[in-house]
Amino acid sequence: YREGVHLLTGYKIEMQMDTSTPRFKVRSMYAEHEDDHLLFQWPSENDREKDEIQSLDILNTDMAKILSQEPSFEYMTKYNSLPAFLASVT
Repeated sequence: YREGVHLLTGYKIEMQMDTSTPRFKVRSMYAEHEDDHLLFQWPSENDREKDEIQSLDILNTDMAKILSQEPSFEYMTKYNSLPAFLASVT
């Protein structure tokens, strides 16, 4: 399953359960370094609308800091679209 997701999306996605909130480590198949990754987590209970999750929260990694300066980050801030953002990053 993981290999299929990697081949279809271009991202290696690992679910991390070492905290109370699930996190997702997302690394592009084109990443130059092992540390070039994004980290997402489920939103807090306060940020959810009627227990429906609309998107994941992006965490502050080195790669997120770099990408937040790029025009493609508007997909996250202006349009609230994680899929569009990830598609523009590959």
